[in-house]
Amino acid sequence: MVYAFISLVDSRSVLWLSYFEFFSIIYFLSIGEVEQLIKDYYQHLASMIVEVTRCFSIRCQQQLKRVSFSNIELLEYYYAQNKNVIVLLGHYGNWECLNVLPVLLSHEVNAIYKPLTNQIAEKFAQRVRGRFGIRLIPASQALRQLMKPHKMPQLTLFLADQYPGKNTKCVLSFLNQSTYMFNGAEKLARATDAIVVYADIKPSENICWEIRFSLITESPRQTLDHEITTAFCSKLEETIFHKPAYWLWSHRRWKDN
Repeated sequence: MVYAFISLVDSRSVLWLSYFEFFSIIYFLSIGEVEQLIKDYYQHLASMIVEVTRCFSIRCQQQLKRVSFSNIELLEYYYAQNKNVIVLLGHYGNWECLNVLPVLLSHEVNAIYKPLTNQIAEKFAQRVRGRFGIRLIPASQALRQLMKPHKMPQLTLFLADQYPGKNTKCVLSFLNQSTYMFNGAEKLARATDAIVVYADIKPSENICWEIRFSLITESPRQTLDHEITTAFCSKLEETIFHKPAYWLWSHRRWKDN
């Protein structure tokens, strides 16, 4: 998203990962492969700036041609059961392409987000994410908003690989690193008894992005602490290892490690 990538002009957001860190994360790569990964990452980052800028004005039908949902019937199945759904995803590929979901689904679609302090970037983010009908809910209001009675089942998008701060009690192994994980989605799932699924985003040759949903749990209230978050980490790792250059490495996920 451009409102995140604008900060690339700030040296704090540049890719600071050292070769040592890459080898500890993706240990099966050679030095040459790591160098190529870094080049591919920056190429993807540049493409994303253009792609997300286009999302500001692209027509709905044009956007639908740039993304393919291979099993969206899974979500419709839970709608037919009058079930709320929480969709977990990472900062991988163009996660903003899910903004077309309200056009395709029967659910009312929400997205949990952290408001930006830069008002220009905040307005841009709201425009990109909400222009096809997604209701944006600030993270601080998520529980209160989702616990309210609704006329139809809710589907809520949640970027779950964000840095939660070092005071979090949820520390898991992610990409071979001890990692502070945000487990707010897990708490929301239990509170609302929502089905939890993972959105796997992959680049496609024929279109821009292909998205496939997979079940994490149908019974969140029966899961153990951190079980949902651990399952999400495992699925996101599989996505990243498939094509590492498409994950947002420059958000410095282990800056306090």
